Amino acid sequence: MGAPQVTWSRSETSISRKVDEKEFWRDNAGRHLYMYLDESGNLDFGRNGTPYFIMTCAVARRPFLACDSLRSYRYDLWEQGQDVEKFHACEDPNDVRKGVYSILSSSHDEYRVYSIYVTKSEVPEDMRTPDAIYAKVFELLINAIYSEEHLAWVESAIVVTDKLPKDAERRKVSRPLKKYMKKKFQSRHIPYSLLHHDSSSDMNLQVADYFCWAAQRDLAQGKSWPMVKVLDQFVKVGKVEF
Repeated sequence: MGAPQVTWSRSETSISRKVDEKEFWRDNAGRHLYMYLDESGNLDFGRNGTPYFIMTCAVARRPFLACDSLRSYRYDLWEQGQDVEKFHACEDPNDVRKGVYSILSSSHDEYRVYSIYVTKSEVPEDMRTPDAIYAKVFELLINAIYSEEHLAWVESAIVVTDKLPKDAERRKVSRPLKKYMKKKFQSRHIPYSLLHHDSSSDMNLQVADYFCWAAQRDLAQGKSWPMVKVLDQFVKVGKVEF
């Protein structure tokens, strides 16, 4: 069966054209698994430390249609006089947050979201280092994604995180992550990469930030995880046990 026909007629509605484009690209886009990571909380175990450390992963593949909607929304905000360089959930005004979550809710089939958290007071003394915590959380998160996603179609696995502030921290944190990705994907002959980019450079990193912010709010307020209100394919990986 041939690929669905994409019609560019001006008389066609933008909605139906978008659906056709969506079906076409989903059937024909490169089969690459993108995993966008974001964290909430810090890894300070002292007086200024947060109670929890949360890692959230937004899993997606091209063509990233929700990103187009978010870019258009940002231009709308500019035209309304709001200077929005990038979307950042904890800093954006409430009306902007509502707009972003509305787009994500209407694009619920674009992402599968996984989230996991650490209660820092329960972390053993010998693991209270950034590289140890990152490695533990990352391993459990990737395990969940690996078991839930259909990897038969995957040609490569691409993990993208926000740019780390210092080169030394990048090397320290990246080493165990790359080691585990090699162990998990190389056995299936799946090429993999770990990228650290500024969140302003990739709308999907901003999406991951919004999902992580929602997970953090749910956890901090002691409520259930109502991410399903935004995304019906949210997977609560849960709490890290030590």
